[in-house]
Amino acid sequence: MRSQLGIVGLDDISANIAINLAQVGVLVSLFHVPFSFENNAALDFVLEHKDLPLRAGEDYVDFVISIETPRRIFVHTEAVTAEIDHILLTLQSICTSQDRIFIVFSGEDHPFLWDKSAQSSIELMTISLDEFVMITKRDL
Repeated sequence: MRSQLGIVGLDDISANIAINLAQVGVLVSLFHVPFSFENNAALDFVLEHKDLPLRAGEDYVDFVISIETPRRIFVHTEAVTAEIDHILLTLQSICTSQDRIFIVFSGEDHPFLWDKSAQSSIELMTISLDEFVMITKRDL
């Protein structure tokens, strides 16, 4: 069985969202950047919450294919960084045109975060944390 959605990043906000979704039966795939085989924070998190329907991606490809299509992937950030660019470019290279990547921004401003969406057929949306909660409740 594939996950209903994926979350990239495991800061406090993303971790709490994953737990809340899993507690109501939503199967969630997780991936944490920076990733290393020695320190897989997503796997550690899943093992810590083994009673919940959570799964950890071993790498970007494993993470993406673990999610049912069309995929919904949420990338949480508090700031625009080069790391976010790398994450989005990598996800776009793996995803299909049916997939949606949501950039959940919880910083003080709500910027037009990523202007590279025109280069891809993947739907990218920048949303606030409140919008993320609304979409998640509506779609799941």
